Amino acid sequence: MKLLLFAFLFLLAGLPLWAGIFRGVEAPESKADPGELRGKRIKGTYTRVYPKKGPADARLHRALKPGIPVKYEMYFSTGFKNDGSDALILICDLLAEAPVKAMETLARESKAPDFVAIGFTHTDLEPTLEGGSTRWMRKDLLDLATRDAVDFMTDEVLPALEKEHGYRVSPDPDMHYMLGGSSGAVWAWDACWFRNDYFRRCYLSSPTFSAINLGEEIPFLMRKLEPRPIKVVLNTGTIEPDDYFGASYPIALQTERALDFAGYDYKYWIFEGEGHCSRFNHYESQLEFMEWMWKDWDTVPVAHPRICARLSEMTGGKEGWKKAPKGTRLPAKDRAVGPAGEYTARGSKIMLTDKKGAKTVAAKGFGSISDLAVSADGWKLYVADRKSNFIYSLSIEKDGSLTQLLKLCPLHRAADARRLGAEALAVASNDRIFAAAELGIQCSISTGVVDVILPLPGDLPCDGVYLEGNTLYGVSGKNVFTREINFAAKDGQLHPAAYNLL
Repeated sequence: MKLLLFAFLFLLAGLPLWAGIFRGVEAPESKADPGELRGKRIKGTYTRVYPKKGPADARLHRALKPGIPVKYEMYFSTGFKNDGSDALILICDLLAEAPVKAMETLARESKAPDFVAIGFTHTDLEPTLEGGSTRWMRKDLLDLATRDAVDFMTDEVLPALEKEHGYRVSPDPDMHYMLGGSSGAVWAWDACWFRNDYFRRCYLSSPTFSAINLGEEIPFLMRKLEPRPIKVVLNTGTIEPDDYFGASYPIALQTERALDFAGYDYKYWIFEGEGHCSRFNHYESQLEFMEWMWKDWDTVPVAHPRICARLSEMTGGKEGWKKAPKGTRLPAKDRAVGPAGEYTARGSKIMLTDKKGAKTVAAKGFGSISDLAVSADGWKLYVADRKSNFIYSLSIEKDGSLTQLLKLCPLHRAADARRLGAEALAVASNDRIFAAAELGIQCSISTGVVDVILPLPGDLPCDGVYLEGNTLYGVSGKNVFTREINFAAKDGQLHPAAYNLL
């Protein structure tokens, strides 16, 4: 009996949008449904077989290429031109009828472009050894807050489908709309964030930005990461899942507040007494969502209307990153000098070389120190450690000894982080700390709170950071990027205005 109950619950868990577990009151019936869709439909499965020779290579960061089968269903609108001008609508959990019908209605009224809609869902991963069990792949395909599944779909699956079925869509990222509910909403946001060169519109229905597969940081990263042009529809019911991985209703509220704080172009709908993703397949609601999403689509590009006060304070609306030409001279690195001598790093130790050249151990017990920097007012030593996601601080005494060790600033990490800590540090005249990290340059106020993250172009990991005058340098491998900011490099004077601001 227990086995039968478990099997029943497992089957429910596999339903699109986890509807069987998490719904509260259903959405009201759509009375204005236009009826049967009349465009062309295609169904199929995309799959590749794992290579029989050669080792797996984790450095590729492409766990989904190749080998994960993806079921898909395609619908071409009745006015589909196939001349490279049509929109692409990508829908998680196969082809939901309501959003497709809503888009078809708007296209016929010239309120939206003609389109191809592609619904997709995972299949199971089959065992490689006899007696093994299949593995449910939804979490791997949809929940993980990384670019793996997005790149898999954008670079491999979509081009393969275009080639196989002989169609073309617009290459303009403004013409590509991702729809996802629950776990699918994580995937939809990932698509617009990591592949902003390809997706710029998304629908987040009851998003599970929660502790299922490291998606819980997404609303907070929305606030801190320098934003990108993304237009968002967000909706939720008030009767949402409350489980070990989080409570979806307050997560949706947190997401709405984050979108507002960061200045995204978005609209939010909340439905009292309804459950998880209750409006995903509700025609009248989707018509309303779609009409807002595609308003002025042919004249107004997707943009980011405003930036938050923190980012504005730092960048002043100045132009973003520029790639520096080869051979660009990097600024000289500030030496970590105190009243009694210079501090240098040696593995897990900090060495003090006094004015007579004698060396002593000033601090020890770190993991692998990557960089040291002295505060703008000269009495704090900042420590970057590759084996810790904290930037540490120590107090510099008159005799050169180091005291008062603090875990000053925790750095944010990517879900698939390969590095814990910062590779380098730079300090501005107001004691703002810039840390070169995998997510980009993480910027902290003097008291140790990251309030702005500046990703490098292409989300490249940042290996080095320099500040010369008002020019910030970000280094990734052989690539050097520069941008102008409002905070100047240390100039020997004390500028304490932002020391203790939260």
